[in-house]
Amino acid sequence: MNKVISRRVIGSSNPFMKFFRELAASVKGIATGILFIIISFVMIWFFANQTEHSKTIEELPLQTPNEIVGMDGMVKIHAVPDYSNVMLAPNTEKEVLYYTLQKQEFAIRELTKTRTINEDGQTIEETYVEYKPDWKTVETDTKWSEFSMGSVKVKPASAKLQMTATTFFDKTEDVDYNEYLSDERLVDVVQKTRVTIAGVLATDEIIVVGSNSGDVISTGEEGTFFLSNKSASEFVADQAKKEQTTFWIMVFITWFLMTTGFTMLFGPITKILDIIPGVGSLVGTLLFIVFGIISALIIFIAYLGMKFWWVILLGLIALIGYVIYSKVKKDPKLVHIADAKKS
Repeated sequence: MNKVISRRVIGSSNPFMKFFRELAASVKGIATGILFIIISFVMIWFFANQTEHSKTIEELPLQTPNEIVGMDGMVKIHAVPDYSNVMLAPNTEKEVLYYTLQKQEFAIRELTKTRTINEDGQTIEETYVEYKPDWKTVETDTKWSEFSMGSVKVKPASAKLQMTATTFFDKTEDVDYNEYLSDERLVDVVQKTRVTIAGVLATDEIIVVGSNSGDVISTGEEGTFFLSNKSASEFVADQAKKEQTTFWIMVFITWFLMTTGFTMLFGPITKILDIIPGVGSLVGTLLFIVFGIISALIIFIAYLGMKFWWVILLGLIALIGYVIYSKVKKDPKLVHIADAKKS
């Protein structure tokens, strides 16, 4: 079921008027295309300089808490935590390192959408509400037991987690209501509730990676602050996989933005070519393919330039030095001046 809540006349549905309206929109789209291209270069900088936490984690030696006492700097330690105040997960008798409680509610939700229709010679944009049943998270809470690793204290609030969590509690309950209600009147009326509690048992051995200062670990260099209850090899492999996935997602988004941006610069041309049915769409598709290849090359070159800028800078300095040396060597006047200075 859906309900129209507003209507806006965009213009005449006459093909001639529609063509010029869409042509004007494609001209305005050039600015959006330029913005997409700029954003894509910003994104290249981000993924070219992405912090590779997995390499830092792998290079650190795995030590016991006693081995790092009095040692400041990045460390990687493993042990079963010592608890000064161990918690019980709610609705269970499980002693836990930490737990996350999530409350959800099931109800009819309002989704606002738009569509374009032709009616009585006019193109009209309709805004309408669609009713769809769905779960909505209404509360999320994470709590930690107070713990240390030997004589080293750990403050995990800002740590990234590489945990294999256990579900301790998962219960769904129906909510009774007597009166029959239509979809419209049922919006946000809770029909079911669900509570899920998951976390890590207090008996699990964990690995902590972070910066030790005064035998307290609470941060990490460049954000490398992790807790994991996996094996050391699984921990590194899973983090490397996560980073690689993030990298390629950002590459794809960058490629799509840049390719779309270049294609939008030629939007008015493809729109004019659409006078011949299908030609504009065909040219637009071909442009997207061509600019897709060009974008891939630009991204590759820009990535190398932004990631290895210092190598390029050293190369340029060496090249400039070589050019100056060659000119001095070939020009007798410059050689004479250089010899005079030496003498």
